[in-house]
Amino acid sequence: MFRFPLPVQVLLALSLLQAAGRALLAPVLVMAMSERLGLAPAAVGLLIGAAVALAALSGIACGYLIDRWPKDRLLRVSFLAMGAAAFGLGETRSWAGFCLWLTVMECAAALSGIAAKAILAECLPPERRGKVFSLRYTLINVGFALGPLLGAWLAQCSMYGPFLLAGALMLAAAASPLCLRPAARSSERLPGFRQTLRLLASDRQLVLFTLGSLLTTMAIGRFSDYLSLYLLQARSGMEAMRWVSLLITCNAFAVIALQFFAGAWLERGKLLSWISLACLLLAASLAGWALSDNLAVWCGWMLVFTVGEVLLVPAEYLFVDRIAPEAHRGSYYGAQSLSSLGNAVSPVAAGATLALLPGSAMLWMLVLCVLAGVVLMRAAGAKARTEAAPACLQSS
Repeated sequence: MFRFPLPVQVLLALSLLQAAGRALLAPVLVMAMSERLGLAPAAVGLLIGAAVALAALSGIACGYLIDRWPKDRLLRVSFLAMGAAAFGLGETRSWAGFCLWLTVMECAAALSGIAAKAILAECLPPERRGKVFSLRYTLINVGFALGPLLGAWLAQCSMYGPFLLAGALMLAAAASPLCLRPAARSSERLPGFRQTLRLLASDRQLVLFTLGSLLTTMAIGRFSDYLSLYLLQARSGMEAMRWVSLLITCNAFAVIALQFFAGAWLERGKLLSWISLACLLLAASLAGWALSDNLAVWCGWMLVFTVGEVLLVPAEYLFVDRIAPEAHRGSYYGAQSLSSLGNAVSPVAAGATLALLPGSAMLWMLVLCVLAGVVLMRAAGAKARTEAAPACLQSS
């Protein structure tokens, strides 16, 4: 981390701080919505899913703003908005207030994520971006591994404690200096929002890759949710929670341990080959869970799943970074963030599949989604090669 320029180091630290702040709310958010507002589980899930979907759809607008306004200022605005949302979620007593502040939190998180990727791309040459994208992803996972533990401990003292600390962390992040040099202004006149939408929609590489990424995100984005639903078919709630807790722990530690290797592998080029391998590992792990009923075996397949995850996520960022025109990098990142709709679709699709087809059909459905996703992403890569893309996009 200390080998990178100072702005990159600060941004990586802020990514960890933001992830920890958001993760603090994980163990208490659903509980607060259920107990304070009296919402049924289905209503809670619908509200969270709607906020996540709105945040994903806001990605294009966020990227458009990032291409036009100072990135560090937008990053500070996103942290301030997340801080206000954390305080608001702790204070509100109405479902409308919860919906409003949760949407603000998710949209601000989307803005900060896109801004961070654009700043990292601006500060580093292309050959060093793979390692820093991988490192940032790992630090976010560290934050989400530690945050819920601290949040649960604070909630034992006061239900408002996690919200207060999360808001304070976000405000501290907003006050941190980024030390960015002013970006050089392009003499080219940037298109308006409608023209930007047409540009993004006309780029078949981006469209195919984003669709493929959405399908794979259904498998990796909220795996704890669909695995909980699956395990609850044949196990008690306590046993299913024990299995999922162990699997999440395996995933968190494996992500941290594999970060260095993933970044080094991706820097060697042949990006599509790594994406294909990652998707095959994800599909194999899903099939392994479907065919097994042993916790130790499931933990083994979780390690395989994690290897695929730590390769795929930064590789997707790198692919979009390679195909994005310099003046529209933020808009391209914003368009690719539409793939996070997979986070909203995944629990719904998993629940519907389990209701219609009991057993392991849900896991096999996700296998098909991952395989369809890699086909679409390779099609995007093939189009890139026909249009003289850089060698790093080539599969062989």
